[in-house]
Amino acid sequence: MQSWKIFTHSLGMVFNNLGAALRISLVLYLIQAAVSVYYAITFSDYLTAISTGHMAPPPQGALIPGLLVLVTSILVPIWVAVAWHRYILLEEISGAVIPAFHGPQTMAYLGKTILIGLLVIIGGMAIGMVLGFVFAAVFGQMGAMAGILLMLLFMIYISYRVGLVLPAAALGKSMTFGESLDTTSADKGAILGLALITAGFAILMQVPSYFNSDPASIIGIVYSQVIGWIAMMVGVSVLTTLYGMYVEKRELHVIFQ
Repeated sequence: MQSWKIFTHSLGMVFNNLGAALRISLVLYLIQAAVSVYYAITFSDYLTAISTGHMAPPPQGALIPGLLVLVTSILVPIWVAVAWHRYILLEEISGAVIPAFHGPQTMAYLGKTILIGLLVIIGGMAIGMVLGFVFAAVFGQMGAMAGILLMLLFMIYISYRVGLVLPAAALGKSMTFGESLDTTSADKGAILGLALITAGFAILMQVPSYFNSDPASIIGIVYSQVIGWIAMMVGVSVLTTLYGMYVEKRELHVIFQ
């Protein structure tokens, strides 16, 4: 099954190159995690109130840490993604403690990421509203939930179809969304299956957290950060694999052994 081969190849890309993956991502990710955990612990009451629907102004002293959370949550994954794409596709090894920062490529990657996000969100909301209305009318609450899941699946699928522009940006190459769609058009079924597998993998990783009654506990925090790292690296590796397959015509091997 092509979808499964793509996914296992991407998974193996991380864990068969674990040393390189940690060297490229660990320090940056720990910085991001430290900022996020500090904010979550320091302003836990405010975050709890927001999560339960109680709108309130941010507490005093929350602005600067909040901005740091925003900046690191955007910059770190993109910095790591650019370095990982370049490591796998160009065999580039740079930086001692953290990977080299490629300014133009990183900014291009950020711009493409924002555009993909807007495209996926707008398209997903449109599809979700239609599916949610139809499914809820026919099947009730369970139908509405099914509509939401299908919306999320559609969003992942579209992000993979147009996502080849991201590795291209990391390599300093130009690719449009239309070119990415054309390049992946022959394997629509495989990419849909890949989206389904990816969604299932994400849900599976979250299952242990459902048995933790206190997400703010040390175990809960550590686990959330670990699966966050895995999700980040596997997600970037999936795009790397797709770019290698469809653009560079590399052979696909199941390398997770």
